[in-house]
Amino acid sequence: MRAARHSPKRNALPPQSGTSPCLSPIAHFTPLPSPTSVLSLSYLHPSVASFKRIFLFHSRAESGNTGRSILCLFFVDDKDQTFAEPDLPMRCDDEGRLIFPAARAAVWFSNPFKQKEARPPMKRLLKELLEAESGIGAMPLEFSVEFTRTPDESFIRCSEALRSYALERHGATVVLAQTPWPAGSSALRRKCPALTDFAVVPVPAHRADARYPSLQWTLACAATALTRYAQAPHRLRERLQCAR
Repeated sequence: MRAARHSPKRNALPPQSGTSPCLSPIAHFTPLPSPTSVLSLSYLHPSVASFKRIFLFHSRAESGNTGRSILCLFFVDDKDQTFAEPDLPMRCDDEGRLIFPAARAAVWFSNPFKQKEARPPMKRLLKELLEAESGIGAMPLEFSVEFTRTPDESFIRCSEALRSYALERHGATVVLAQTPWPAGSSALRRKCPALTDFAVVPVPAHRADARYPSLQWTLACAATALTRYAQAPHRLRERLQCAR
């Protein structure tokens, strides 16, 4: 019997040097692009992609169903984009201390008891905070303080303030919200329906913020709210950096 003759396939190509025989010689892998700075993309530059900022802080007493709570809105001046932009250095004084943009703070305390609480000295608490925080040079704030009977009433006032802000047409606004509710929960929007018109960035709450003292609790809560506001620029920068 004559042995069968095997002729090589005409279309077969020898493997290129340095390639696996299991891979097609024409296969190419495009390297991943290197990380791009936002500042190199004109449409994402802070001068174009600017937005306003509001910091919302809320805590409530964890000891029993007392109904005590604090709710704050910090409306930040929109002129200084370095407050939140992670690719830009934050504005500092000659000694390297952070300079906050001007802002106005609306504060609501819910107190269901008949005994009236004294209005906290917000300006004095702010001064004490600046003296304790060596890294902050200035934090100009104007305050308005109100008392309500229930937390729900405070949220109604908060929602009204946000609707008034929206009617003033300030433009795109991001709300940095630090509340007891976890990220992704719809509880905050149910409590404050006006938030549906804003982009909300959740910030984890501190468990210690819910430990209200029996006496002078409004004083302690106001000091805590100011401290959390002082931390807000770094929290917002972290989330913007992660999103990019």
